[in-house]
Amino acid sequence: MAFGAVEPWSFAVLSVLVCGSFFFSALSRTPDFSNPVYKTLLPGIAGVLLIGFVQRFFPQSILGPAVWGPFTVSAYGTDRSLLLWMTYAAAIWCTALIFDQPAAVRRLFSAVFLLGCVVAVVGLIQMAQHRLAIYGVRPVAAGEPFGPYYNRDHAASMLIMAVFCGVGLFWDRVTAYRAARVRPNIFNFAAVQITVLFGVGVLLLGVFHTLSRGALGALLITSAVLALIAVWSSRHRFVWLGLGMAVFAAAVAMSPVAGRLTGEHLGRSAAFRLSIYRGGLELVRDFPLFGSGLGALRQAYAPYQSASIPGVLEHVHSDWLELLIQTGVVGLALYSFGLLLYLRSCLRAIFNNGNYASFGLACGSAAALLAFMLHGLVEFSFQIPANAVIFFVIVAALGSLAKSGDKSKMLRPSVAIGGANIVGAICAVILAAVSAPQALASWHHLTLTDALTPTERVEKMSKAIALDAKPRYYFELARELAAETPVQSGEGVALLRKSLGNADAAVRLDPASPRYRNLQGNLLWRLGRVSDGEELIKGR
Repeated sequence: MAFGAVEPWSFAVLSVLVCGSFFFSALSRTPDFSNPVYKTLLPGIAGVLLIGFVQRFFPQSILGPAVWGPFTVSAYGTDRSLLLWMTYAAAIWCTALIFDQPAAVRRLFSAVFLLGCVVAVVGLIQMAQHRLAIYGVRPVAAGEPFGPYYNRDHAASMLIMAVFCGVGLFWDRVTAYRAARVRPNIFNFAAVQITVLFGVGVLLLGVFHTLSRGALGALLITSAVLALIAVWSSRHRFVWLGLGMAVFAAAVAMSPVAGRLTGEHLGRSAAFRLSIYRGGLELVRDFPLFGSGLGALRQAYAPYQSASIPGVLEHVHSDWLELLIQTGVVGLALYSFGLLLYLRSCLRAIFNNGNYASFGLACGSAAALLAFMLHGLVEFSFQIPANAVIFFVIVAALGSLAKSGDKSKMLRPSVAIGGANIVGAICAVILAAVSAPQALASWHHLTLTDALTPTERVEKMSKAIALDAKPRYYFELARELAAETPVQSGEGVALLRKSLGNADAAVRLDPASPRYRNLQGNLLWRLGRVSDGEELIKGR
C-alpha cells in the first residue's frame, strides 16, 4: 500500500507479492475452470492485453495520418501498462485459487476492512496536524496526502470499498447467528458487531475528511441500493431506512465535505471535468476502434487539451473514459462486457441456489465493487495499482462465493500439477523478473542525495536508466550533466552534447512534457543552435 503503489519501487513490491502468490498457488492447485472468473472476466482482460500487445508494435505520433488499426503514441507507456494489467490478471487468478471457500473470503474481507481502518486513522491524524507529507516523511509538491496516498480522492476509493466489506461482515454474522441451531453467546456476538460498526464509523469519518464528493456520491447511491435490498421483503423496515438516510444526511451536513457541496464549488468542478471530457471525446472520435495506445493517455491527450486546463494532464478523471481513449470501443467493450457478465453470473448463482449463508458477504462485495465503479466515473482511482488490486481481489472473491453455492463444486481444487500449473508458474516468474528492474532503478533514483558528488549522482542515474529507461531518469541525468558544465572547454561541449542526447531521449519517450522540451531547447541554445533552442523554449 506504500503510496498507493504508484511509485515504481512500491509497485514492484506489490507486483512481486502478487507474482509470489501466483507462483505458489499455481504449483499447489489446479484451476477450477467452472468458476465464472475464468469464463468471462479473465477473457475480457486478456482482450485488453491483446490490444495493448498489438499496439506496442505499431508506435506512431498522435499528429500522424489517421490509423484505424491498433497503434500507440507511447511504446514506453504501453509497456508499463501491459505490466500493470498482467499484474491485475495474476491477482485475479491466484485469488480464485486461494480464497475458494466462504471462510477464506470472510478472512479476506476482514483484512481489507482492517487495512481501511488503519488508512483512515493515519489520514485523520495527518489532517488534524495539517501535515503535507505522507506518513509525515515524504512531502508532496501539490495537493494534500491522506494516509499512504498522494491524493485524497484515491484514498476515498479504497475507504468506500473497506466500508462495504465491513457491512458485509456485519450482515454475514447476523445471518449466521439467525441460522445457527445453537446460538453463540449473545454478549460475544454483540461485542464483535459493535466493534465492526465502530470500524465502519471510523471509515465513514475518513471518507468525509477526504473531501471527495465523487466518493460521497458513490457511497450514497450504493448505500441506497443495498438498503433497498435489505428492506424490500418487509415494508415496515422502510421507516428504518428513512431514519438511517436522515442520520447519514445529518452526518454529511456536519462533516468537512459539506463546504464543498455548495453550488459554486460543484459548478467549478463540473466545468473543469466537462472541459477534460470534451477533449477526451474528441480523441475518441478520431481513434474510435482501438484507441491511441494503452497507457499512452498523457502523450495522446496533449494536442486535444483545452487552454483552460493548466499543466500536462496525466489522466482524464474518469476510469471508463480513459480506457475508451486508450483501447477504443473494442477494448472497452471486451473489458466491460466481461466484467458485467461475470457479476451477473455470480449474483444469479448466489440468489438462485438459495445460498443464504453467503448472502451477506455477497451483498457486501457487490456493494464494494459498485461503489468503486461509480467513483470511477469521475475519478481515475483504477490507475492507482493498490486500489485496482484490491478491487480485483474482491471481484474474484465474489466468484468463489458464487461457486460455493453449488454443492457439487464445494470441493477444493485438485492438487495434481498439470500443464496449466506449469504455465502459470512460468508466467509468474517472468512477470516478477520484469518488475524487479523497475524497483532497482527506483532505488537508485531515490537514494540521490546532496551529499553525493556530481560524478556519483551521474553514475546512479546511469544505472537507473540501464535498468529502466524512464523519461524522468533521462531528464534528470541530462540536467545533472548540464548543471555545472563550462561551455568554453572542449570537454564541456562534449558533456553538453551528452546531456542533449539524454534530453532528446526523454522527449522521444514523453513529447508532451514541457519541462523536457524546455531543457532540450536550453541545451541547443547553449551549444550555439540558437534558432532551434528559442523555438523549443518558446513553444513550451
